[in-house]
Formats: sequence, C-alpha cells, structure tokens
Amino acid sequence: MVFEINEGGRTKIGAISFVGNNAFSDRRLGDVISTKRSNILSYVLRNDIYDEDRLRADEEALRRFYYNRGYADFQVVSSSAELDEANNKYNIVFTIEEGDRYKFGPITVESTVEGVDAEQLKRAIETQEGNVYSAKDVEDTIIGITEQVAGAGFAFAQVTPRGDRNFETRTISVTYTVDQGPRAYVERIEIRGNDRTRDYVIRREFDISEGDAFNQVLVQRASAARGAEFFTAVSISTAPGSEADQVVLVVDVVEKSTGEFSIGGGLRDRRRMALRASRSKRRSPSKTSSGAGSTSGLRRAAAKAPAISCCLLPNLISSAVTISVPLAGAIATSPWIKSSISGSLTYSTIDDMNNPHEGIHAVAGVEVAGLGGNAQFVKGTARVSYYKTLLEEQDVVGVLIGGAGHTQGLGPTGLRVFDLTHSHDRMIRGFAYDGIGPYIDPDGAGPLAPEHLGGTTYFNASAEVQFPLPVLPESLGLRGAVFADAATLFGAPGPFGRDRQPSCHGAPPPARRSCGRRRSVRFGFDYAIPVLKQTGDVVQNFNFGVSTKF
Repeated sequence: MVFEINEGGRTKIGAISFVGNNAFSDRRLGDVISTKRSNILSYVLRNDIYDEDRLRADEEALRRFYYNRGYADFQVVSSSAELDEANNKYNIVFTIEEGDRYKFGPITVESTVEGVDAEQLKRAIETQEGNVYSAKDVEDTIIGITEQVAGAGFAFAQVTPRGDRNFETRTISVTYTVDQGPRAYVERIEIRGNDRTRDYVIRREFDISEGDAFNQVLVQRASAARGAEFFTAVSISTAPGSEADQVVLVVDVVEKSTGEFSIGGGLRDRRRMALRASRSKRRSPSKTSSGAGSTSGLRRAAAKAPAISCCLLPNLISSAVTISVPLAGAIATSPWIKSSISGSLTYSTIDDMNNPHEGIHAVAGVEVAGLGGNAQFVKGTARVSYYKTLLEEQDVVGVLIGGAGHTQGLGPTGLRVFDLTHSHDRMIRGFAYDGIGPYIDPDGAGPLAPEHLGGTTYFNASAEVQFPLPVLPESLGLRGAVFADAATLFGAPGPFGRDRQPSCHGAPPPARRSCGRRRSVRFGFDYAIPVLKQTGDVVQNFNFGVSTKF
C-alpha cells in the first residue's frame, strides 16, 4: 500500500481587519492579538498560522484590553476567517462593539465575617473613584483584600465584587464583600506538560502549597503570572481529593521553544561597517540540573551555576610596541583562570514582555570571583526600566531607564583588565562597543590606540518615547523611538594590571582616565548622534539588531 501526499503550499494570513472600532486603530488592536499577518519573519516566528483556538484566545485578549481601558460594555460580535484560495491566504475579520467608556463611582467594602474590619481593608483598594474603569484594578483589589484577610488568619474568606452601573453618568460603583467560604485544603499539586522545566520553577509561582487552605483567588493569581519566561500557556483546574474537604490542583503548561536567532550590525564613524549573526539555543532549568532557592509571585531569584573560564595568552611581550601596557602585563602573568558564582533577582510588573506598555522591570545581580583561580573580585549591577503609556489611541509609550554597576577587587592582586566592565549599547547608544571609558593614549601605545580598558564603575540613564511605524506592518514587531542617553564609565587598573591609581583624574599619559559624562540622542530608526563626548571615545552612529526566539 502506497500513500501519495501532496502537501501544497503553506497557508498564510493575508490580512487582519477590525470592524466597529472607533477608539483604537486597527494597528493598535493588531498589537493586542497573537495572530499576525504573514511577513518576512513569519517562517521563524510562526505567528501567521490560522488556528481557531488562537482566534478564541485573541477574542479574550481584546476583551481584557477594552475592559482595562473603561469599556465595560465591550463585546466581540464575531471573528471569522475566509480563505482566498487563489493566493492561499486567510483574511481574518473581527467585528466588535466598543460601547461607552466608564469611570469608577463610589467604592465601598463590606464584611460578613466576624473579626474582619471593613475599614482596615480599604488600604488594599486599587480602584479609585473618578479613575477610568479597569477590570485589572478590580482584580488587583480582590487579590489585595484576599491577602490581607488571609494574613489576619481568615484563610477561607472569599472576596466578591459587585458592580452598580449608572448609564447616565457613565460610572460604575463597586462594592467588595468579604464572606466566609467553604473549608477546603490543597491535597496535592500535579504539574503536567513540563518535559524540560523542573517542577520547582512552576511551583514557585504559587502563593499556596500542598496542605494550605484552598483559595481560588491565589490560584488564579498564579495562573495569571503564567511563568512567562519558559511557558506560552498555563491553565489550572481542580479535581476532587481523597476527602470531601480536599482539592487537587492540576497545572497544565505548554513550554516555549528555547532557540534564538539574531542578526545585527553597525556603522562606526561612517567609515567601517560590521555585521554579525548568531543562532543559539538556551535551556530552561531542566529536570536533571540543580536549582537555587525561589521566591513567590513576581519576585524571582535565579542562581547561576559556577562559571569557570580560562584565558591562556601567548607570550607576546616582544611585541609590546603594538600591545598596550596593561594587556602586556596581563599576558606576562598568564595563564589566567577565573572561577565565579553569580545570582540575580528580578522584579517585574510588565504587562507584556514582548511589547511592554505599562509596568516596572528591575534586575539586580552580583558576581563573586575568588573561589579558585586568579581572579578575585565582587561585581554588582542593577537596571530598572519603567514603562508608561503616554497616548493610548496613538500607541505612544514612554520609557525611563536607569542603571549602575561597580566591581571591587579582593585580595592583594587587585583587578586585572579582564575583570572590568566594558561599554555597550544597553549602557549608551551612539558609541561603539567598548568605545568609552579609560583608554591608552595614542602617543604611548602605537598604531592600535586608542585602546579602551574598561572600568570599575558605571552609571547610565535613558529617556525614550516609542511609537508605531506607519509604513511597516505591525506584525514585524518593529517600533520607532526617540531617545536621549547619558552614561559614564570610569576606574581602571594601573599599567601592570593592578589598581594602583583608582582616581579618575590626574593620571599621567599614556593611561588616560576618560571618565566624563556622555550624552547621545536618537532620531528615527536607531541612528544616534553623540552630543557630548570625551577624548578617545569611538563613535558608532548607526546600529541595528533583530532577534527572535523559537
């Protein structure tokens, strides 16, 4: 028996349109849904495949988008897909009714549980009278009240919101009622679908564990967190336990693919162009790897395994006409071995990691070297990003970013040039990689100068306004931006690899301490113009990069 199969061409999505939208443009709503039009990146992203389940998820995404922006009467009338057989493409149409926009009316809290003071619960309220109605604010208030009540010892209390809509004033008054719920306990938590990710990565998202009182609000909160770093979807259901007061939580996850493709390039001083491309795969914490401790909710701590690197450099002291003194000194003391352990803590309230519009993303990390080998130092870094929608209908987002880092040498050997921090485009744009900071003077280091050494300390800040690009399709995920960056990088080891001159100023040639501030501004598509620079800086006006995970 022989089966002959003709697969035919791959069906694509030709167009996505919306009918009935007045408050938001098709482009803005296209950012909300996961289904995208076919484009040059679709072969990698695979987000242009028509799927009825994805269409239902897109409907829910549209509802939440409108509910969180005051449109409490919003509804999706229909979503349809018509196949254009001639072009082998689907045309998808969402028909919606936006309704009126509401604000919050009076907000009250009531309690039927003896010992629970309703007045004290008001400090957990996220919904304020006069603000634009938001379903997310209501959910956050329910979670806040639930946690406060549970923390006071009432583990089985339930919080229920009741809305009273006034069509004339277009306001919604909300009353949060605290009642005594049924007594039930979590017998066990079953996790399914995690072929690569260890159970603890998922369990740390829960604020409850086996044996605790069952609370539906805290369970849904864990589901909303979704473990976005490693999963595309998380669904939580319940099943009866072995006893009447026992509940089994069943957690089904869909793991993300963990490969990455990126391409980038830049133009330095309008004379030299560089192009690079890379393809990599990363692994989520596997079931066979060791893991660090964990935290709950959105606060996560992830410890990295000890990293050992070795730098075996040939003896090139004879060519010290062409090699800087610090590097020559480092070469003379080769081989050089570094053994370090590092950890990081992340706090995030970002609404969408792929296309953030609201929230804070903060990362703090520390690396300690000296458990073995030659390197002995402690390095600390921190970076905070704050996103805020400035113009909702036009999809304009403001971003404020601040960062800092410092490396402190330990022991008698001090710091070597290999231990220092080098500048990059996440620190300041408009300058080449390792293009600012302490450097070797051209008069004292030969034709390869200026040669930047890196620094022990840096500070950087950025203000940015992001907006959609009207010419390019939104499915490409590209946005325009106007920004202003400022950064400083200073502190370098002495001529022979020791930190003999920690001061930024007064160092004699050839070792310059170029530690002044830099500023750059960007117009259009990733073209930055330094407006304040120091002697020895290497400018790179143009830079681009495209990256995707698969």
